Amino acid sequence: MDNNPPTPGRRGFLAAGAFAAVAAQAQQRPAMWKPRVGILVNYSEGNVAYAKQEGFTSIGFWAQPGSNLAPGSATDASLDKIRAVVAQSGLYCSRPFATKKRWLWSTIR
Repeated sequence: MDNNPPTPGRRGFLAAGAFAAVAAQAQQRPAMWKPRVGILVNYSEGNVAYAKQEGFTSIGFWAQPGSNLAPGSATDASLDKIRAVVAQSGLYCSRPFATKKRWLWSTIR
């Protein structure tokens, strides 16, 4: 009898390679999905800072009558300032929202 171990054939070699690839892939964890968790608030620099401090990733602003983002009352300069504050915070900003007859309507498409 021959005491030498058997030489793996082509099938054994391919199976070992496939097994190694599957084992390596199993050790890698898939990228975790991170949803954008946000809040809907009246605009103020304090609210933007609060959202960032508390770990939110998204912020939306109310644009109701009487607010600083009310349709028709917001100026280009105030909107530019809001964009700059939100951009500096690193938060994702969804569009302004307004309520009308108990429905939530988006004011900007």
